[in-house]
Amino acid sequence: MLDKHTKKLVTKETERMRNQLNNQIDHHVNRVEEWASEWRDTGSGLEEMYQHAAIVQQLNSKLEVLDRFLKENVEGDAK
Repeated sequence: MLDKHTKKLVTKETERMRNQLNNQIDHHVNRVEEWASEWRDTGSGLEEMYQHAAIVQQLNSKLEVLDRFLKENVEGDAK
């Protein structure tokens, strides 16, 4: 069971990590959109689009793990 101070630190660090992941996701979503436009216009860029889409999936998985960690280890202690 975490004490109040530790919970606050863990929550703050988790939020920082969540923000960082969300920024990375936004960046790669933008790249997917740019490459999709390139592909529509020129027929090239499909591989790059899929590469960025795969990165978005990986980052979303990390975000889910982070949220689950917070729920199970910090919010779960509040019970």
